[in-house]
Amino acid sequence: MITISAIHKQIVIMVRNALKGTEYESIKIMSSDTSEGFDRPSIKVNIESSDLAKINANYVQRIATVSVYFFATDIKNYKIENLKIQDFLENIFIQGVRFEGCYIPINEIEVETIDSVLETSFMLDVTNQLDKLDELNAEYMEDLNINYEGGC
Repeated sequence: MITISAIHKQIVIMVRNALKGTEYESIKIMSSDTSEGFDRPSIKVNIESSDLAKINANYVQRIATVSVYFFATDIKNYKIENLKIQDFLENIFIQGVRFEGCYIPINEIEVETIDSVLETSFMLDVTNQLDKLDELNAEYMEDLNINYEGGC
């Protein structure tokens, strides 16, 4: 089953790989909480919310909201840099996420800037098959005999 930590790790890997060989290669990807302070420019990947629901006896559905924050070099002069990074991030994520032998499409990407911080967010919808019950350890149902007499 695809876990939240696996989703987070894959998004970080996607961003890191996309940054290589570009003018943005020096941008750091933060792994710590922003309340501890951080260098600019930098990127932070966060799973904002996640829901797990059982579809049936064999499958579960996980819906996760992923946010990628970009902290511009200059907190007062950020607009052009944010627009360039917005294009860059949108082009990465619109291609979807590939990992653990599957492809997860991303149908919509939302972007907004709040207090000079660019937030790019999208939802991932993943359906996973549950591990099958080990038949050797499972208790089999006994034979059921039905004696039906009469009526409808």
